[in-house]
Amino acid sequence: MKKFKALCFTMLLAILSLFVLASCDACDDESAKVTLVEKSQTLVVIKTTEVEGNFTLEDALDQLDDQGKIDVEEDNGMIVSIDGVTNDASKSAYWMIYTSDTNMANAEWGTIEYDGNTYGSAAMGVETLKVVDGGLYIIAYQELNS
Repeated sequence: MKKFKALCFTMLLAILSLFVLASCDACDDESAKVTLVEKSQTLVVIKTTEVEGNFTLEDALDQLDDQGKIDVEEDNGMIVSIDGVTNDASKSAYWMIYTSDTNMANAEWGTIEYDGNTYGSAAMGVETLKVVDGGLYIIAYQELNS
């Protein structure tokens, strides 16, 4: 009788495990509500809310691009052009990313002031920088000091 109960318990656990694994496909869903807060020729400000999964800044930019709100080109995690404004190595002018997510920012690499707050340079490129709920992401076209 004990063996029968153990077998039934094991089968029940196996069935429950299958349900958990089947529902885990939803765990892979990546989504976020992406809001374009501000956009000019040299500044793009994005806010993310309702973030699920491993949604990245690249995903956020793709979402805005798909909606026709912005035209972004990137290469290996680096933004190379936004709305036709391209990086210019001869002027040391590049699109730089800053974030409110202090876990993913490095102030030693640079900061930017926006709306009375200071934001640190993003520690990762757009393809690997995971966005956070309530996160603010500032992409600024800047000439770097040598």
